[in-house]
Amino acid sequence: MASNKVFRRRSGTHDWVQVTLAGIFILVFAVIVIGVYWAVFDDNPPATVNNVHLHSQEGIDEIVDTAVVVPGGNLYFGMDYCKFTDSPVTFRRTWKNELLFISPLVFPSVFPRGCRHVDAAVLVPQTLPTGEYVLDYTIEFPINPLRERSVKFEVGLIKVQILP
Repeated sequence: MASNKVFRRRSGTHDWVQVTLAGIFILVFAVIVIGVYWAVFDDNPPATVNNVHLHSQEGIDEIVDTAVVVPGGNLYFGMDYCKFTDSPVTFRRTWKNELLFISPLVFPSVFPRGCRHVDAAVLVPQTLPTGEYVLDYTIEFPINPLRERSVKFEVGLIKVQILP
């Protein structure tokens, strides 16, 4: 009988180690699954932009093919958009011709979910050289901690000139 007691283990001695290891394994597995899900799947698409058009002046519905603006003045345009997510957005603006002139980031306080028409005014940078530009807009949406989606569109041809 004495030899049987030597090989028997006492109940509960190593159970806490096994439970702890099982918990760690489940936690690591869950983190991997969530990480892969965030890396692969996202909100498709976060928004759409349609019918972008230039206005000659603020409050005037006249649509023009080419807007003439002065450095430090405003550029007026309208667009239709549908936003499908509640996440905050960041606007990136790039003025393109032979050079790229990147404006500072804009963090709008209101860009609500749903479909709307927006008439916007954009400040033309004071240091933007004269010439013809196309204004590229990029709207960035953080989808989750690992992914960010972008929606890009162009605002028509813009002539920057100094008026006499």
